[in-house]
Amino acid sequence: MKYEVIEVPIEDIFFDRDFNCRSFSIESTAPLAKSIEAHGLLTPIILQPYDGPYEYRIVAGHRRYTAMRYHLRRKKIPAFICEAGAEANLAENLDRQDLNILEQAKAIRRLYPDGSIRSIAKAMNRNVVWVEIRLRLLRLSGEIQQMAACGKLNTTQLLQVIRYRGSRVKYARELAAGKKSVSKRRPTCTQIREMLRTLTEQGFNEDALRLGLWVVGDISKEEIFKKPEN
Repeated sequence: MKYEVIEVPIEDIFFDRDFNCRSFSIESTAPLAKSIEAHGLLTPIILQPYDGPYEYRIVAGHRRYTAMRYHLRRKKIPAFICEAGAEANLAENLDRQDLNILEQAKAIRRLYPDGSIRSIAKAMNRNVVWVEIRLRLLRLSGEIQQMAACGKLNTTQLLQVIRYRGSRVKYARELAAGKKSVSKRRPTCTQIREMLRTLTEQGFNEDALRLGLWVVGDISKEEIFKKPEN
């Protein structure tokens, strides 16, 4: 991917909300503006040529742009000009630690508006369940989405809510309040054996795999040192 760093007039930049993974207010960028004023803009924003009333649109760096424009009143901003598609940059942004699960879900849907869970997982090199949780979150009520976004529900609990057949909102509230625990079906020894066999055929160390299964609670301590039996 080819980049060129230039000073771009802020008035030539389109703030494209479709490529803004994270929601924020102008006021929330005040601390960032103080940091930029003290240390300079350490990482230029990423722009893409735009066919419209503006010359460029923002692909990444919406908060930096906002801080520079509204708090520091700068006329120009350092930017990488990206000639390639914006989708790759948005996909990279999903790994940022400051994105919550709801923001990730919205970004994935913008990237792949017509994709199936499996096709998206393959395209992103992600686990199918990882993608399923995020996309199905978008179909849940706003209350559940906010519980997930602010961390009141972890991904394990969220998956349980998604697959729950009763009142999901009530169940999610109970999970968030600690009144319910996530039910977990223990795999059979045959399933464990097949899992180990598949992974060892792919070159994984069987003893290390058993240890990993024990860490996540799928097998007992005793099962680490013995072959699974039917």
